[in-house]
Amino acid sequence: MTDKQAIGILLATEIYISSQIHNSITEVLRLGYGERGKMAVMESIEASKSRLDEVRGRLNQKDLME
Repeated sequence: MTDKQAIGILLATEIYISSQIHNSITEVLRLGYGERGKMAVMESIEASKSRLDEVRGRLNQKDLME
């Protein structure tokens, strides 16, 4: 993986997480911060954590390949 590819992955991840945050805020505004709103936020956090773990693994592979 080249540095350019790694930067592309990081930028795509930033866009994904930004979108997750936006969607969470929209859902909380729509549902209120009751139980369903809390679930929407928690799902967003878990999805973001999963994506970051995936990116961490891909970047670690880059380090191993060098």
